[in-house]
Amino acid sequence: MPPKKGSIRIYPNLGTVERIRGLAAYRERCLKEMGQPPVWTAACNRMGVNLRTVIRHAPELAAKWYHSDFHS
Repeated sequence: MPPKKGSIRIYPNLGTVERIRGLAAYRERCLKEMGQPPVWTAACNRMGVNLRTVIRHAPELAAKWYHSDFHS
């Protein structure tokens, strides 16, 4: 049975998980190439994932985005 209209999912769907993984990989690639992470909002827009979605499903990645010693 599909979820009710307006309900909030507890777990992300597979596409969202893949976009969040892609965002983390993009951050790691930029850290390796440029020595600093990309701008948070620009990276989320580039990877096609909503900022609030990342904050909800990957809070540690969102909180430590600009820490260069954090590796996801």
